[in-house]
Amino acid sequence: TNENVQVNEEGIPYVTVEGKTYPPLADGKYDVVIMSTGLQECILAGLLAVRGKKVLQIDRNSYYGGQCASLNLKELYEKNNKAFDKATVEGNFGASREFCVDLVPKLLMANGKLVKMLIQTGVTRYIDFNGIGGSYVYNSGKIYKLPVTPTEALTSSLVRFMQKPKLRSFADFVAKYRHPKRIAGTFSKEDFKQKIIEYYQVHNKDKLTEIDDLLQRFESKREVLISALEEKYGLPVFPDDFPVSFGPGPLGLIIQGSPVP
Repeated sequence: TNENVQVNEEGIPYVTVEGKTYPPLADGKYDVVIMSTGLQECILAGLLAVRGKKVLQIDRNSYYGGQCASLNLKELYEKNNKAFDKATVEGNFGASREFCVDLVPKLLMANGKLVKMLIQTGVTRYIDFNGIGGSYVYNSGKIYKLPVTPTEALTSSLVRFMQKPKLRSFADFVAKYRHPKRIAGTFSKEDFKQKIIEYYQVHNKDKLTEIDDLLQRFESKREVLISALEEKYGLPVFPDDFPVSFGPGPLGLIIQGSPVP
């Protein structure tokens, strides 16, 4: 009967699954409950959150990331059901916290859709993207670093003598390349101001009264202003027409697109 139903302090009934009773997790405070903290679950949670949904994300593990987690030595031993003798293990390898072992490779194309989607979710407020320190190949029993700088192009044994100058020129071109596109400079004063107003209406309404002064100070430095706003709030001022619809795919999601409001 209803009199025998166990409830929490707020009167929300407990949940019974396969004969075991659990306290309620979603008690009306959340729009969505997401199980696991893997890559696709975190992306989904982030996309829902930036669109105004209240999201609760939980994980049965003692660490975040699911199959994409990065573990210290203690967590790595426990995941593989190995006894972790701190004195012995750290005596051989060093402190557990000094290790960060990825369970899967984590490489993202710098200008790829996944990076843009992560930026849209606002994760740049608490994580950083780092470039790859180096790429290596195994050849004839030895490991070689792939040449990516002008100096490496001239000294690498992977490149023939006649090819070195050409590779050096290409590496120098890549290092100095700057994208010629400057979106901010293509807007009229009125349109540019409207874009800034729309941005602050979403991210910081208290700043709306300061827009005229802000635009006057940065009139000849629009790109500087845009960079500062995007660094502070983590989302693009002029988002690409790019978005997300959900469905089956290699990551559990199909990334298609639609402009982010």
